[in-house]
Amino acid sequence: MQEKIKDKFSKISWKNLSLILVSGISLALPFVRPWLGWYSLICTMPFLFLLRKMKLDKLTNKKTIKYIWLVGMVAMAIVVSWMFQLNTTGLLEDKVTRFIFLPFTLVFMVFIFSSGYAIFGWLYTRLKVDLDRISAFILLPAIWVVSEFLRSVIFSICMLGEGGAVGMHWNFGALGLGAVSTPLVFASRLVGMFGLSFLVVIINLCIFQLIRRKFVLVSIALLTSAATLSLSGWLLYRNAGVSNADVGIVHLGAEDDWDYEAKLQSKIDSENIGKNGLVIFPEYSHLFENQGLEKADKNLVNSMLQNVGGRIITTKSVDTEKGETNAVVLLDKDNNELSRQGKTFLIPGGEYIPYTYKAILFASGNLDLIHNHEDKYTVYQSKTPIEPLNVNGGKYGVLACSGIIAPEFYRDLVGRGAEVLVNSASLSTMGMGQEFFYQADQMAKFQAIANNRYLIQSARGKKSYVMTNNGLVIAKNDTENTNYFIGNVEFIKNKTIYTALGEWIVYISFIGLGAYLIYLNRRSVGSKRKRKNKK
Repeated sequence: MQEKIKDKFSKISWKNLSLILVSGISLALPFVRPWLGWYSLICTMPFLFLLRKMKLDKLTNKKTIKYIWLVGMVAMAIVVSWMFQLNTTGLLEDKVTRFIFLPFTLVFMVFIFSSGYAIFGWLYTRLKVDLDRISAFILLPAIWVVSEFLRSVIFSICMLGEGGAVGMHWNFGALGLGAVSTPLVFASRLVGMFGLSFLVVIINLCIFQLIRRKFVLVSIALLTSAATLSLSGWLLYRNAGVSNADVGIVHLGAEDDWDYEAKLQSKIDSENIGKNGLVIFPEYSHLFENQGLEKADKNLVNSMLQNVGGRIITTKSVDTEKGETNAVVLLDKDNNELSRQGKTFLIPGGEYIPYTYKAILFASGNLDLIHNHEDKYTVYQSKTPIEPLNVNGGKYGVLACSGIIAPEFYRDLVGRGAEVLVNSASLSTMGMGQEFFYQADQMAKFQAIANNRYLIQSARGKKSYVMTNNGLVIAKNDTENTNYFIGNVEFIKNKTIYTALGEWIVYISFIGLGAYLIYLNRRSVGSKRKRKNKK
């Protein structure tokens, strides 16, 4: 096996291998650090030179696809490297199983996510894309977004289980998310996340052609159009707030679990923090869940809330007939439950076991691990659509923790009338690498700007903040320690084109590429018939 792998790599020229590595690293850089988001505007440049070189070398379609897939493997290995720091000591008690689980999961994720590049390569060769033709300005970005979309759906299918959800929910490494650090992000209000990827590819291709001094006028026109889209997305939704309110946000330190009330009470009393009509707690804050702390909880919420009409948003572990679920709840100051909505988007491995892993555990005789997870960690997935919570005249679209990475859920909430977005999160539970949180911030910024909504994150560990509809953080915890602060949010009612139409760029790309593929097939059949008739 080792000899076969060595033989395959020995057939790749050192120039091509270097370009493959540089291309993969370049495509991953916008997700390594927040400030590298600007690099997304040129990050595909080495990849484009690789495509150009493969054509000049007259590589076969099979080799071209293989090289492109290798680029994807390099890129995604960097993008999801945070997985290797996953905290599995709670989930898996056996050391050997933990040792096997992490490398296997990382390789599995890289393989599935990089499959999007294999799809790109297949479409690229099948549609006979030529960078020396003007058609590349449409075909290349269309192929890219279709590939990003399909790999997201494929990953969700591979993660199916009793709690999984099929859809475009897994978008780590999507070029559009890398671009949220640039003004281009305002175009997302018109074209969505995959539309941003479309624009990023066009911008990269234009710069590539300008370097080569080809299609100069077309490139300048397209770059101007991309800038105009971005400016339009900002101007159209510039002044949208109809009213505002102060909201209290609780941040819990990673180590604070059941007994944090005294710390918050002391901060509120010593700093004379103003009271509010709404306070948001992180996921698993255990508010009013410990009988020994009921008095402390009561004093705490009384210090935070403005009057008897004050409300609390948090999460609560709830036992149902089908199992335990982590529900978003709306409470009054006396712990009366005014609304309860179960968690709809769950994390594979953490909150349920995908069928893929169940099959492996079953085949390897590890049934006890399945039963242990089901007893201690499995969360029942709610099938009921989440509705906005009505609090003091404002509508809050609230999701628990993992919802921040799945844009369709927040888009659906805004479609249902949410005027402010909320993420009640527990970010310290799984212990992922810092790169994950950089990427989660990119996703949060996209959610806020694309839907034109303020976004509040109340978290255990890492960051809690209030972000404006333009992606600016206006209030946050200054430390990872337990904290309480106040942020002002605006209630916005109008919906963006993205909110109304979703990822319409993807659907148009599917239709356009499908039609072009049919055209090429018919032309090929027609050519064969002509040659046959001549004979």
